[in-house]
Amino acid sequence: MEQFLVEGKFPYSVGYGLTETAPLLAGGDPAEMKFRSTGNILPGVSLRIANPDTGTGIGEIQAKGPSIMNGYWKDDEKTAEVFTEDGWFRTGDLGSLDGEILYIKGRLKDVLLGSNGENIYPDEVESVINGHNYVSESLAYIKDGQLVARILLDTEKITAEIKHLRLVGAEKVSAWKNELMNHIRRETNKHLGRNSKIQSFIEQIKPFEKTPSLKIKRFLYTVKKK
Repeated sequence: MEQFLVEGKFPYSVGYGLTETAPLLAGGDPAEMKFRSTGNILPGVSLRIANPDTGTGIGEIQAKGPSIMNGYWKDDEKTAEVFTEDGWFRTGDLGSLDGEILYIKGRLKDVLLGSNGENIYPDEVESVINGHNYVSESLAYIKDGQLVARILLDTEKITAEIKHLRLVGAEKVSAWKNELMNHIRRETNKHLGRNSKIQSFIEQIKPFEKTPSLKIKRFLYTVKKK
């Protein structure tokens, strides 16, 4: 979506925050937005990246400021879990800072561990995949020690292309779709780091099941069924 707005030269703004931070921690004026960022740290807010990766600078986003909650109502144990000993609020989100500009990289709990022990950030991988014209959504995960991704193709665009190419018969359509997915994978890998290369795609036939906040229920597709 952001790529579409940028290419169409539409003004847009992005913000980042949580209910516990009441709510914004970072945001930007449309004229100042940087691609794939959430804007600048807001006045009065302090952010830091805890335990940043030495190569990427990515780590947990932690916050301080007058808008941060004091704690959860009658739940001291949960409150203690989300605050560091020196008083910083743990957001549970991963990100990096470029000066005062914040970039979100995903959720700490969603980080994947590669075969060589390196961290892989699925949100970052999926963002690249979803930028392809024929992809609606995707889900990256580890399967049998390899990074793979389920992709939900854009049915409307796929149908239009099949008609344009005059493909007739299930066998021809299947072969074309397989080649298309291989092409998308190759193009995706050109924009990913060495440790984040996709080894294979799996076509997701039905739309992904989602939470009320419209996030894909990852566990339904990544946990092995007994």
